[in-house]
Amino acid sequence: MNIRKVVRVIAILLILTSVGLLGFEYWEFTQFKEQKEELIEINNTFIPPMTDTDTTRDYYAEFNQQFLKINKDYAGWISIAGTEIDYPTVKGTNNAYYLTHNFYKERSKYGSIFMDYRNAKDFSDKHIMIYGHAMKNDAMFGFLDRYKKASYLPGKEIIEIRTLQGIRRYEIFSVYVAEATVSGMKVPANNESLTQLIQLYKGRSRYKIDVDMSDVTQILTLVSCDYSIENGRIIIHARLINE
Repeated sequence: MNIRKVVRVIAILLILTSVGLLGFEYWEFTQFKEQKEELIEINNTFIPPMTDTDTTRDYYAEFNQQFLKINKDYAGWISIAGTEIDYPTVKGTNNAYYLTHNFYKERSKYGSIFMDYRNAKDFSDKHIMIYGHAMKNDAMFGFLDRYKKASYLPGKEIIEIRTLQGIRRYEIFSVYVAEATVSGMKVPANNESLTQLIQLYKGRSRYKIDVDMSDVTQILTLVSCDYSIENGRIIIHARLINE
């Protein structure tokens, strides 16, 4: 076989490999979309307690059982109005498993939205950490990157989480990029006072956010990848505004 034929064979193999990878990527995205739609359909069946006077029914228990049957690690549902962040949240025994596994516990590059394993599943800690991949197609926590611009925040500053016990709402007060180090992110920092954390996080924010920080009882932190610096993370902090 002459050099020209070898080059031709190699080129064909490279093309076939590229086509195969693109095909797999499309299939994986299709699977992701179908599963997300299935989960959102379940989520949309939730009936707020205030729509019924039957006090004998535990609406949250009835609703959450649908997700717990699929995955016992289910901890709640997170959403941010005005974005496509609308996902179930899980809590595993470490922070590695759900980086590569979806809500159905299948291997997936999309992973899951998950709580720090050191946090309590009932959201009783004073500092809650939630992680998710920043996909190039904006899936999972991909939308968090847009918060780096102050102009994106208005109308999208409230994070809602429907926990196993009830609905919690948080208001964003700080947005910044940091290196992915324990000292840099203070993970999960439940041994420090909220006053210290607030001062630290507000001081790091890329822009000033006018939020009343008096009487803060809990901080929620969202974490995702950021590619503007080496091994970077986009960090968003929010204060609990209802219990």
